[in-house]
Amino acid sequence: MFWKSLFQVLVIIFTVIGTVCTILPSPNKIILVIVFFAVAAIFGISMPFLKVEIPKIDCSITSTPLNYVEGLPIDGVTWEKDFREYFLWVRNNSKQAEAYYLKIDMDMIGTIVKYEVSSQDGCEEIFFSRNTTNRFGRAEKGVITETTKLHSNNLQISTSKLSDEGHFKVRLVVKTSSADKDTGTFIIKYRYLNVGGDKIKQSIIYKILVKDKINKSLYIDTAHPIVGHFDRQTILTFGESIKITGECEPDSAEAHNNLGVTYAQAGETNKAIEQFTLALKSKPDLAEAHNNLGAQIVELDKAIEEFKLAIKYKPDFAEAHNNLGINYAKAGEQKKAIEEYKLAIKFKVDYEWAYYNLGVTYIQIGETDKAIEQFKLAIKYKPDFTWAHYNLGVAYKKQGEIDKAIEEYKLAIRYEPGFVEAYNALGVIYGQAGETDKAIEEFKSAIKYKSDYAEAHSNLSVAYKNKGK
Repeated sequence: MFWKSLFQVLVIIFTVIGTVCTILPSPNKIILVIVFFAVAAIFGISMPFLKVEIPKIDCSITSTPLNYVEGLPIDGVTWEKDFREYFLWVRNNSKQAEAYYLKIDMDMIGTIVKYEVSSQDGCEEIFFSRNTTNRFGRAEKGVITETTKLHSNNLQISTSKLSDEGHFKVRLVVKTSSADKDTGTFIIKYRYLNVGGDKIKQSIIYKILVKDKINKSLYIDTAHPIVGHFDRQTILTFGESIKITGECEPDSAEAHNNLGVTYAQAGETNKAIEQFTLALKSKPDLAEAHNNLGAQIVELDKAIEEFKLAIKYKPDFAEAHNNLGINYAKAGEQKKAIEEYKLAIKFKVDYEWAYYNLGVTYIQIGETDKAIEQFKLAIKYKPDFTWAHYNLGVAYKKQGEIDKAIEEYKLAIRYEPGFVEAYNALGVIYGQAGETDKAIEEFKSAIKYKSDYAEAHSNLSVAYKNKGK
């Protein structure tokens, strides 16, 4: 990158000097013009042959040898026997190439109890997000239309730039699982833009192994990572990990369910449905498989039936109640949706998505005060919940509390810099207040992150017209 930039500068300099020589009174000016233009041409022709370094991101998980006493409070976390402490290392090993818009997705069966930045150097501010809709589910105007959890735990870490030779380290306190028969993988997917704007995708898979079969002490096998590209069918390694652990036979219901989860996260819906169906054929009362199958089915009636079966076999299954509520809302049965969201919260008091979906439903039926209350509760349990901040802003605007709406939109952007809906909403507020310049800047920001954002383009056009009046 450095040499390419230098050659570009030299081409400009020698071209300018050659141009200036054409107006000199010197009898040798023709020779000077030829020489300087020739040198400029040489540098210009050489540029395509320069080797431009590509950022090389190294992601890895290391375990700490520390053993905490069970029941001891550590940084606000009461240590349990299955807890393990790990460090996620992210390094840019290139010397002259920066990585842009680096995003890391971690997905595992179990729970990430605590996460925090332990050290960093040469990177922009780091953002954390849990269970965001653009990774493991789809959203329409902030309403979740498919399950985002799929009986697993997700965490996204992002930074807008990681400089050459920069790094950051994230401390993770992990409880791999409390299930009797739990095996699987810890998957890390990361993607970033290089200096040429090309998107680079990689993935790493760590096996979750049983260290002590008597006490079911599980750990992430940090010594044997499997590195590959997103396009690689890493699904197969999940089956391999099941065989290695010996905790679950490959043809068991749990194995099919776990494999279905992995297919679902990879966007291979048909294969996921096939695996969930096989799981239920082997074990018809497996509530998790009914829930996961319902999340993949498009037909509302069939999806609702699967969620009902999940609840039949596991009445306190909060995720199934939440998903049933989502589908009732999609079917236009808001009252039933509200009942299911409340049941989800009853069985899982800190279930931020249930509070959020309940708030969205209240907005739909015009009960804005109740919606605000639910969005606040969602944020209480998940302070960086961008969609909750955004919809809280929408609710505040409906009530005419513009300053509070602006504050919530800005918080959504703070936690997710590419949140185009929040930029657009801010632009609309500024435009309505007559602050046209501010509105234009917000619409431009929305388009910067989503070039084909039609609504922002339309609003920007109107703002320019208003400015010209």
